[in-house]
Amino acid sequence: MSLTTVRNLIVSKLYAKTAKPVIQMEQTATKPDYPFIGYKIIVSDNREPGRSIMERVTVASADPLFNYDIKETAIDQVTATFSFNAYGEKPADAYDLAITAKNFIEHNLYYDLKDIGAVVVSVEAIGDRTVLIDPAYEFRHGFDVIIRMVNSADRIVSTIDEININLED
Repeated sequence: MSLTTVRNLIVSKLYAKTAKPVIQMEQTATKPDYPFIGYKIIVSDNREPGRSIMERVTVASADPLFNYDIKETAIDQVTATFSFNAYGEKPADAYDLAITAKNFIEHNLYYDLKDIGAVVVSVEAIGDRTVLIDPAYEFRHGFDVIIRMVNSADRIVSTIDEININLED
């Protein structure tokens, strides 16, 4: 499971639901027309204290000198925090888009996320994030979402199939 997979699922489903652009925030590209949704991953790999779950299985060796190797997999549950902002020409436009996005992520994405090994841990309240961009205001309403997912890392440990020891000197 990768953070990219989770992000791509959320962005594509949110776009399909709202029919509004869903863009990564803090880019130099031109902003789309209002209304639209911006997102940013503000925490990408928050791990709980403790050790990883370790799994070991025997696998066929890729090295022709050996029959088998050991595949070790370290498994962790990590969380990532996504920040979403809805942008609009009027405060109500931004708020309406934010509430639609929040409700969709909180309630409708459960099974899609579950199918890829992720779950919504919490969705924060919507807040006014309006800013003054001289000479006018850019109306924004936003919220943060914490997603928990499984992260794993593999390594192959070579084995010795047979060894002959000569105990005679």
